[in-house]
Amino acid sequence: MLAIEVLLFLVFAQISARNILAQLANPLTHTQSWPLRFADYLTLHVAPFLTPFLAALAVHPALRAEILHFAAPPSPPRRTP
Repeated sequence: MLAIEVLLFLVFAQISARNILAQLANPLTHTQSWPLRFADYLTLHVAPFLTPFLAALAVHPALRAEILHFAAPPSPPRRTP
């Protein structure tokens, strides 16, 4: 989880640096600035909240099976008479 947070921080720093350089050099058109703004939105507002859910789905097979229906839910143990 820590590696994901560090990666998200580095992506945020890269996007912010590109935005600053773009504003200093010359103004970007709407078409050129849209991908930067979209990546900024995903990095700041979507990824931090989506990452814990994706990590839980990745490491918890029963939860993954229940939510995504990839496999049958675990059956209870059978009793022998």
